[in-house]
Amino acid sequence: WGGKERQVTHLRFIEFPDHGTPEDPADFTALIEVAHIRGESSATAPPIVVHCSAGLGRTGVFVAASITLRRALLGFPSCTDVLELMLYLRRQRAGLIQTKDQVLFVHLCLLGLLVPAFVDVAYETKPFYHASLDSPAAVEAVLADRGAGSFLFHPSSTPGYPLTLSVFTTNNTVYNVDIEVVEDGFVMADDGVLFHSLEEVMEGRRDELVDPIFKGEI
Repeated sequence: WGGKERQVTHLRFIEFPDHGTPEDPADFTALIEVAHIRGESSATAPPIVVHCSAGLGRTGVFVAASITLRRALLGFPSCTDVLELMLYLRRQRAGLIQTKDQVLFVHLCLLGLLVPAFVDVAYETKPFYHASLDSPAAVEAVLADRGAGSFLFHPSSTPGYPLTLSVFTTNNTVYNVDIEVVEDGFVMADDGVLFHSLEEVMEGRRDELVDPIFKGEI
């Protein structure tokens, strides 16, 4: 146009049915990430144009998810208010995002980004993890010195469970819970509950373990 040339990058996402949602939010957020990278490739990068058949459903999901994920990465508290964002966008284009499943899908995209941010499986770096305590006697000696209610994490002797939580009771005994380490965090062997960090393990188990110890129930 007017003798000018422009380079256009066309990103096409084919796994998004009309009036529906993609099967995997991770695939869709990967598309958004590529679009962001392309859009920020230079200071003169043009705006991103988003379209679908009607410019409402699938387009609305992309725009809402893109803004939501960007807010989350920048640490904006408002990133979780998807409904307010949708209402704001609809004031600019009526009917944007067409179904409740599409609203839910935007939330799932946000969830997929936020959950890994709260997962901390690097337990070897925690001050309450003791890699050198590899025998029950050594664990008991350390806990007994600290007194009732004290706890620590250490290598497990149970096959398939690399980690054990040990708590010292008022009866001068050690209460042990084996822990499976998975990609999303820590799974307790006794009840299968998943926690995303060792701090969360202790917070979630305080009512069950530490408090009963001080009450003499364990």
